[in-house]
Amino acid sequence: QRILKENDLYVITDQKENLLETIEAILSVGVKIIQHRFKKGTDKENLQEAIQIKKICNTYNALLIINDRVDIALAANADGIHLGQDDLDLKNARKLLGFSKIIGISANNEIDISNALKEGCNYIGIGPVFKTKTKREKKPLGIDKIKTLTKNINIPWFAIGGITTNNITYLKS
Repeated sequence: QRILKENDLYVITDQKENLLETIEAILSVGVKIIQHRFKKGTDKENLQEAIQIKKICNTYNALLIINDRVDIALAANADGIHLGQDDLDLKNARKLLGFSKIIGISANNEIDISNALKEGCNYIGIGPVFKTKTKREKKPLGIDKIKTLTKNINIPWFAIGGITTNNITYLKS
C-alpha cells in the first residue's frame, strides 16, 4: 500500500522483444509499479515471464501487478492483480487472493468508480485519458474529465490509456 500511495507513475507493459531488459531499465530510473499485460502465448510461457519479472521487481523493491489473470498472479507470487470491468469481479478476486494482495480496477465513469470503492479495491486506473491502440472501442476521457472523476477519490488512482512520452506532460497539471 505504501508504494501505491507514494508513487504517481505506473507502467503497463506489453509483450515485446527485450521485455525483461526494458522493465529493468524502467525500474532502474525509479519506477516502482509495473503492471504486466499479456494477450498471447501459452499460460506456461506467461507464468514463466511473470516469475522473471517478479524477480526483477524484487531487486528494485517494486510492485508487480498482473493484468486480468488471478491464477498467474498467484502462481508468480505477484503483488496484485488489475481487473477490467469485464474481468473476474473484485469480490471473487479477493476471495482467491486474500487481503495481502493488491487489487486494482479499471474504471471510466462515476458508477464504476463508486462500485470499485464500495467493493474495496486498493487503487483505480481511470481512463483511457487519450486515444489508445489497446482499447480502440473506448472514447478518450480527456484531462478535464479525469480531474472531475478523481476529485473525491481517497485511494490511489492512476490515469491510464494512451499515455506516451509525447503527452505525459499534460498530466502534470
